[in-house]
Amino acid sequence: MASAAAAQPQFTKSGLSALSRRLRGGDEVAWLITLLFATSLFVITAILIGELWIGSEAARHKFGFGFLTSRLWNPVTDEFGAYPFLYGTVVTSGMALLISVPIGLGAANLSF
Repeated sequence: MASAAAAQPQFTKSGLSALSRRLRGGDEVAWLITLLFATSLFVITAILIGELWIGSEAARHKFGFGFLTSRLWNPVTDEFGAYPFLYGTVVTSGMALLISVPIGLGAANLSF
């Protein structure tokens, strides 16, 4: 029992002044600000994914997940597939990485 009580922080006047002295150093403040912004990125990403999922309910219901693998694109018959567009995006992104990574590493003056 005594070890559990000792592990919890004591918020006394001397404890708060010690925390205040530590925060004046700047490193802890910078760490807290970085933690705040990093956490906000995860929260924003989760909100964005949730909104996209909710907003795409009608399309998911009508086309299903086969939309991602179908190659057909015929607006007249109301049939759509995203595979060619997804494939093109992945290929062009891969090509961009193949070109930019060696140039970026060379600009950074790194050698392996």
